[in-house]
Amino acid sequence: MSITRSPLAPEPATSSRPQDGAAQGTSRPQARVLLVGHGSERCPAAFRVIERHADALQQRNPLRQVHAAALFGEGSLRRGLSGLRGEPVFIVPMFMCDGLTVRNVLPQALREATDALPKDAGVDVRTVVCEPIGLSPAIADLAADKALAAAANWSTAPANLCVLLCAHGSRQNPASEQGANLQVGRLRAKGLFRQVEAVFLEQAPHLTDVLARERSPIVVVGLFSGGSRHATLDIEKAVATRSQPHLAYLGAVGDDDGLIDIIEAAIEKCICEKAQWRGLGDPSHNPWLTSPHALQRPQGATP
Repeated sequence: MSITRSPLAPEPATSSRPQDGAAQGTSRPQARVLLVGHGSERCPAAFRVIERHADALQQRNPLRQVHAAALFGEGSLRRGLSGLRGEPVFIVPMFMCDGLTVRNVLPQALREATDALPKDAGVDVRTVVCEPIGLSPAIADLAADKALAAAANWSTAPANLCVLLCAHGSRQNPASEQGANLQVGRLRAKGLFRQVEAVFLEQAPHLTDVLARERSPIVVVGLFSGGSRHATLDIEKAVATRSQPHLAYLGAVGDDDGLIDIIEAAIEKCICEKAQWRGLGDPSHNPWLTSPHALQRPQGATP
């Protein structure tokens, strides 16, 4: 088996392009994609969100095979991989940061899942792990759109608004904080809002503490993949305890339909990098690219 994180060391050049898995009379091979989220034993809604995004991607690009899976709870990795024939399988981590789960838990889970597949399943277990979606510059764009809509609904100028990006946080690992601060910097650079801050559930500055000291209007945007207890109950409860007007939780970015463009951009970036690694030349000629806008990044995104 082979599990690779993007980017890879260059592979030997080849004069022929991959032609495996051609779909229904086309010479273009199918791209195989597996969206992998954290999942939850107690909250099945977390997997429903991943499934919804997978279905939307499949409908957008019928030449692709797109499945959903989770590390915990419903939607096992083994089941997700078993339906993807051929190679490579592009793994999209539906996580908001490049933390221990993405770097340690996911690779181990992929190894265990592929080793458990029946040997006659016809599944090539070569996988390429894309960048976590939460690192995309377009996450800040989603947050900005949510905040601007709230300002319009309240008939207030965006320049009056305090925007809080709420992430999980951790006292043991800085990845969640780093990911949140990355998006805070991008959102501040837009110059749209009075204040933009990162807040957390499991470390300082805590969401509840910041809500207590900041003045309205305030909006909270969750840096979560969506559907989890943290993305729903925990933040909603913290906001509900405050009686101040013009305070709202706008939901998790991972539950937004706009995330589809971000996921697709992550896939296409990974596919283009793979084309360059394999010596295929111009990435626009990569036979795995099935979207007519494959090389276009979401608005506001940067390389």
